[in-house]
Amino acid sequence: MNMWTIFASKENVAMYRVMVIVHLAITIPVRWLAAETHNLGHHRWLPRSMGRVVDVLEAACAKIVDGNVDILDEKFMMNLFSVFRLEMVEFDEFLTFKFEKQKRKDAGKSSEKMLLFAKLQDELFHPKLDTNKETDKYARQFGVVFMKAMLQELQDPLKVTSKYLSSLDGKLLHENTSLAEHEALFGKKAVNDDAERTHGAGSRQIQTYTCVNLGKGFGVGHAKIQGDFSREKDGFLYCICDDDDLAERLRVSLLVTAMEEAPSVVEANNAEILKQQEAKHHHMELARAAALEKATDAQIDILCYYKMYSQPVCLRMAKAFDTAMKKISAKGKKLDTIKENISIRVIGFKWEDLHHPWSKNGVQYSSDELAKHLKMIIKEEQR
Repeated sequence: MNMWTIFASKENVAMYRVMVIVHLAITIPVRWLAAETHNLGHHRWLPRSMGRVVDVLEAACAKIVDGNVDILDEKFMMNLFSVFRLEMVEFDEFLTFKFEKQKRKDAGKSSEKMLLFAKLQDELFHPKLDTNKETDKYARQFGVVFMKAMLQELQDPLKVTSKYLSSLDGKLLHENTSLAEHEALFGKKAVNDDAERTHGAGSRQIQTYTCVNLGKGFGVGHAKIQGDFSREKDGFLYCICDDDDLAERLRVSLLVTAMEEAPSVVEANNAEILKQQEAKHHHMELARAAALEKATDAQIDILCYYKMYSQPVCLRMAKAFDTAMKKISAKGKKLDTIKENISIRVIGFKWEDLHHPWSKNGVQYSSDELAKHLKMIIKEEQR
């Protein structure tokens, strides 16, 4: 079965359809709520409030698994988090813009912008293409499978989401959070973007400057995120200490230390760069030598066989070939002579269309079979 058959099958298209529905109905809203939590404190929406989102998601999964509703029910799927839209105008405005107003260019088609998300949503739940229409049955089945798997993930006691579920009386449940904890979490983020940014920035340094030290690479990334490279002249020192006199002495000390260390740092950096360049040059030389060696072998073979055409070893006439074969009694020597004369034409003259293999399926061709082929070549030469 080829790849086209697999990817174009109804089952596969149905799977894609379900995944896109999940992305539009669940992923996009949940990601926004998680990312904007620290900006929604005026709605009393705090990091622990995400537990309410998990509760809604658990209930939706259960309804689909129990057969009370299916994943192709547009009204149900696209309104899973409607209660939060009523509570937070920002959330409502985001989803309204995303699915009703945002225009984008249709990839690969005209430059005209269109309501792609609205168009996508309509095709997912009310397909116009026959290919999509034929997947309804499978999409409903896959929807149950998907939601069952999601339900298991949400309720898995080893996963942190289970600690937010009302059905399991999780310890991180919104209702189980004290007022003091709520106040402490006010304005805090519900995601670990800041930590991930440090990893991402460090990874970029290492990928861009492949020989950079691991610690220094992540240090540069961390410094960039903290804004150390764009602070005002005295910003960094004053953020350490409010004492003007101490800050001044720290500033002078830091400047003097930097000036004293600068020559050795530059020397060390230049030495590292030189070592890197030398290593790169060495690798290039090795690669070039390897390529030249291969090319030289091939060129030598061509040259040798080409020159052999003008030497006695080359049999250029059918009569001379027959005479030479009669003089050779050893079968091995006779076979080598025939192969050599074929190679003179095929390799020396690059007549690759006259190539003849020495064996087939592990069985060598006989001298008579190859002799027949060589005579055909000689006959062609005489034309």
